[in-house]
Amino acid sequence: MTKLKFSFNHIRSFNLILFILMCSFIVSCVSVNKIMTGKNDYLSIDGYSGIDESNYMKAITKLSKIIKRDSLNAEALNARGFCYLRLNSFSEALVDYNNSIQISPSVNKFINRSKTNMKLGNYQAAFNDLRNATELDSTNIYLDFNYGIFYLDVKNYEKAIQHFLKSIQKDETTRFIAYYNIGKCYRYLNNFEKAIENYNAARMINPNIAPLYDNIGTANMLLGNNEEGIKNYTKAIELDSNFYSPYYNRGNAYFNSGNFNNAISDYNKAITLTENPSKHIVINCNLSRLMFLTKNYGESINYGNKVLLYKDKVDLGIYYYIALYNMAISNLKLSKPDIAYEIYKDCFEDGTISKNPELVEETCSDLIEHYKTGSDQMLIKNILLNIIKISEDDFNNRLVNN
Repeated sequence: MTKLKFSFNHIRSFNLILFILMCSFIVSCVSVNKIMTGKNDYLSIDGYSGIDESNYMKAITKLSKIIKRDSLNAEALNARGFCYLRLNSFSEALVDYNNSIQISPSVNKFINRSKTNMKLGNYQAAFNDLRNATELDSTNIYLDFNYGIFYLDVKNYEKAIQHFLKSIQKDETTRFIAYYNIGKCYRYLNNFEKAIENYNAARMINPNIAPLYDNIGTANMLLGNNEEGIKNYTKAIELDSNFYSPYYNRGNAYFNSGNFNNAISDYNKAITLTENPSKHIVINCNLSRLMFLTKNYGESINYGNKVLLYKDKVDLGIYYYIALYNMAISNLKLSKPDIAYEIYKDCFEDGTISKNPELVEETCSDLIEHYKTGSDQMLIKNILLNIIKISEDDFNNRLVNN
């Protein structure tokens, strides 16, 4: 059964900075260099939104007043750059970091600019910033963690793991997120057992982080342990009931387990928690398939049409074809063979779906199963032989073995 690729990298950031402390620094005119250190980002997890963005905006307002009075205040520029970085205003952050470094270079400023350059995809510039930071102070305890982040971002997972392990030895404040990121590295290396081991090491440090359980669940699901996956996704939801990812992923685990009703419920909840068109497309494709499997053929077609509504807005990729073949087989089940035939033609016309053996196999299995009911047999054979283009021998073998 074909399910769509999971979006695992949906975890943003949280508990980054104590803004009451920061704003008190500003109001009392205490030096703002205390606001920014190389470890401000250590308790962040990409994709997870647990922060109050209004605090960053308030800080930017206060810092801007300081900078207006003193345009050479490097620490205020650095601090405002950090706030822009947290708000994903990367170009503004880069300008502030450039100005701050030009006035007064430091390890932390180079580290902060490196993070910004990574967000902008300027990886060589990001690496150069880390090298500049190293030249200023090679003993700085935050360097290994940030090198780990860099190598994780450029998908050099082995090097990332090495630096995160060094970071754990040098600075205990990085232990949680370092173990978490090591878990991510092992997951991307398809070593799911080691991923779980390191996620659990992070869990021992802080057991109350929703994205952590979401990722433990995913590693278990990828090992085929859907039950353990569901358990961890449920824990993530208990910790944050407005977090999209565990609902979606638990839906996948229920789908894998054949618990279609629970899968439908989780997908419907997940879709209310995101406005991301790509996620809506994936969920609607899965719902279209589930509705077919639960014999709600009209609803299967409706969800397929919801996917097609995005056709002129985004590149649907393979999801376009998945939506079409679910709609096609549902139309056959609703005794609309002419419509089904035309949809199958559209689905296989440009040859894209033929390059995906898993989708072709699922399409053929659906058609053979319907053929065995005695309905639309001439049409189905025509579709299989002349549109999908399987051989006569393959067709006969499927009738016997399917």
